[in-house]
Amino acid sequence: MNVQIAAALSSVGLSLIALGGCAANRVSSENDRLRAENAQLRDERDTLVLRVSELESAMRAVSTPPGATAPQSLFVPHVAALTLDRRAYAEDHDGDGRGDLLVLALKPVDGRGRFLQLAGPLSLQLVVVTAGAAPREFGALTMTGEAVQSAYRESMMGTHYTLAVPVVLESSTDGEPWPESALVHVEYEDVRTGAHLTLDETIPLRHIMTNMVMRRSRASVAP
Repeated sequence: MNVQIAAALSSVGLSLIALGGCAANRVSSENDRLRAENAQLRDERDTLVLRVSELESAMRAVSTPPGATAPQSLFVPHVAALTLDRRAYAEDHDGDGRGDLLVLALKPVDGRGRFLQLAGPLSLQLVVVTAGAAPREFGALTMTGEAVQSAYRESMMGTHYTLAVPVVLESSTDGEPWPESALVHVEYEDVRTGAHLTLDETIPLRHIMTNMVMRRSRASVAP
């Protein structure tokens, strides 16, 4: 009798374990579905934000009387947002082992997320924000519309504008590590539409500068 009871309890236990596993799988699958839907909604929101920004720029460029048909120029693509490519790198021009130039790739896009050329001046600031301390600017760049056009690049890695920013900040060679991250602030004036666009994005400064130092270190011992 005791053997039968033990066998029954064992069977019930296995069933509960199986049910628990099925429930966990269902929860995991539901979480995956919700994450996918959330990501899709974010993408759709970002697309709509870009499109609205582009239309606002187009409307500033034309003047349409109330009730009149919108001119075809309203549907010409305009720069809707500025984005930074992840291919940032540092250069050491004076050979002292410290990065003195930070090179960034700027990609302007229209309302559909497509690359679009700039037409106007821009300015850029590099700022380190540390808890308990005042923000420190360690690099800045001001470019005329002509200079911006000269920064245009096309390559196998994609189309972008190369922004080479001189930097002045102590590196780990002086015993002070590069800050973990830095803020890139860009302002752009579109002469076609009068739009004023800005970009604020954080970059992994220490990673970028450390890679520069490591590359130079390897090159210095090469035969």
